[in-house]
Order: sequence, then C-alpha cells, then structure tokens
Amino acid sequence: MSLDVKVPASGESITSANVARWHKKSGDSVAKGEILVTLETDKVSNELEAAADGILEILIGEGEEVAIGTTIARIAGESAAAVAAVPVPLAKVSAPTTGGIFELKVPASGESITSANVAKWQKTTGQFVTKGEVLVTLETDKVSNELEAPASGILKVITPEGDEVAIGAVIATIDSSATAPLATTAPVLTTAPVVATVPVVVTPAAVVTPAPVSVAKPDFSAPAAPAERPSTAVVSDGRTSRKKMSMLRRKIATHLVNAQQTAAILTTFNEVDMTSVMDLRKNVQDEFIKKHGVKLGFMSFFVKAVAQALKDVPSINGRIDGTDIIENHFYDIGVAIGTEKGLVVPVLRDADKKSFAQIEQDILDYAKK
Repeated sequence: MSLDVKVPASGESITSANVARWHKKSGDSVAKGEILVTLETDKVSNELEAAADGILEILIGEGEEVAIGTTIARIAGESAAAVAAVPVPLAKVSAPTTGGIFELKVPASGESITSANVAKWQKTTGQFVTKGEVLVTLETDKVSNELEAPASGILKVITPEGDEVAIGAVIATIDSSATAPLATTAPVLTTAPVVATVPVVVTPAAVVTPAPVSVAKPDFSAPAAPAERPSTAVVSDGRTSRKKMSMLRRKIATHLVNAQQTAAILTTFNEVDMTSVMDLRKNVQDEFIKKHGVKLGFMSFFVKAVAQALKDVPSINGRIDGTDIIENHFYDIGVAIGTEKGLVVPVLRDADKKSFAQIEQDILDYAKK
C-alpha cells in the first residue's frame, strides 16, 4: 500500500510551489515525521513530513514548479495510510508530555515571519476533540493556517482569540487521557432537574443524585471559556465601532501607505448626467425659495448622495487608529466653501438626517460666518 505526497495549499493567492530541496532520495527508507522536502512559494517556505513509514519514490525533481495539489512523491509500505503528507504549518505539535498532555504550538511559516495572530478558535476549552479536527485558525502577515488536533482528548485553550504570539508559543493543550466526549454527560444533567422538580421525590433525589450534580466535566467548559476567550467582535458605543485588524490587513495597509509615498498617484474623473437634477431645480426653485428662504443648489444633492453612499458601503466611513479600524455610524460631510479669506471646509453634522433646505441653509450660514 502507498500514499501520495501532495503539494499543500498555502494561501488563497498561491497557485503553485517550487520543489526547492529533497531531504531524502528515491529508494530511501523514511520514518513517520521525518522531513521529506522543502517547498517554496512566492510568500513562504514549507517543509513536508512523512505521514507514515515506508520507501520513498520521488516523482518531481528539485527546481521544478508544480501546481497546488500535485503529487510529487509516494511512500510505499505496509504502514502507509491513504493520507497526504502534512506541512509543518498545519500540524506542528509537541510529543505528549506526562499524563498524555499534547501541546499545540504556533508553527513556523517562513523565515521572515516571527509571530502569528490567533484569529479564530473552532473549539472551546473543555470540549472533547478528535484527532484531525480543525482547532484554530492562525493568521500571519502573509498566510492563514489551520491547526488540527494531533490526538483525541479534552481541549484547554491557553491563548484567546485576537492575541498575537511568537512562533513556537504553546496556545493550547489536549488531555488525551479522556476517552469519552463530554456529550455523554448531557442526559445526566437534563434528567436531574426534572426529578428535582417533582415534589414527591425531592428528598430521594437529594440523596440519590449528589454525584451527577458534582460532575466536573460539564463545569470544565462553562465558566472557563468566557474568561479565556474574550470576544473579538466589533465593540460599539453607538456612534462608532472598533475592531482589531488582522496581521494580514495591517501588512496590506503598510504597503499601501508606502505606495502612496513612493509612487505617482493618479486621479480619475467620472462624468455624471445631471439633466434630471437640473430640470428638478428649475421646476421647484421658485416654490423652494418661497417656502424655505434659500435657493436649491447642487450641493444639497451631492451631500445627500454621499451620505447614502456611506450607508451603502460603511467601510468607507472609517479610519485606522493604531492597529484598530474605527467605523463611524454618523455622517458628517465636509463642504468646501470659497470665501474672501480663502477656501474653508466646514462640516455638516449628521447630514443624513437633514433635509435639502437645512443643508442649503447650513452652507449659507457657514459662508456668511
């Protein structure tokens, strides 16, 4: 029986990899966990390990560029299972320590990457996980990786979502001594309250069921999870929302700022057919002036259009503060006004809540001031 060694996925934008170096030769006997080959992409380098013991047969030589998912070698042997070789970033764990405790560590993801962000835990503290289940998603400034459970057991989360940790840091442990999922205790928890609510058997229930009440496994997951997994959702005060940027987004922002400082910036212009607006102004202008005391100009149309656009695309109505993105839920629009002293840009507060007449009046008042 043999298993295929395939090129693993290394990110959404990566479609191929280069076989940089084989650490073994065709015909060599390899042991499970031994490093077989180093793959290079335009972002990171990965090392593939042998998923089973056997004899290696190399299909793609060094220096060749191959697509993601390509079979580059085979391992033949009785112990070879029909699974792909696992790249180091996807399942780097330590050997079980005393008592069957496995440590889940942040894997290396390239020479220039020194830390990773714990983006999302798929499981919580106290849950029973099975070998091969995806536990957590890690983000670096280049790629995102998913770590799988190296063994079955009870998970204990050490590093909560949103924290940035160094390569090699232990972010969770798995107690492999547990042999049954926590779900098996659910019937005990659901029946105990039912018995306790029957008046006739209240006293017997108190005598017969002390053990289920003190079961440690269900309590292991309930109170501990919120303390170890603080919410990384958007924090809002009503007018603004704050959310921490991922490492990848921070890297993108840095490169965009550098591009603005070093590259020529192009301004584009789009033509808009204003015929309908001009006809509307012409038809209602006299009545508008008589009712509101101000002329109906173009700026009120522009301001209302901008406010609506910000509602339709809320990410535009925001700013970066350190490593956080602050999104505004109010619509204050700056309007350039030419005066004798020069060009000033007063701000129309809560423009989305104002009528066309109010906007025109505010602009006029600012111009006079």
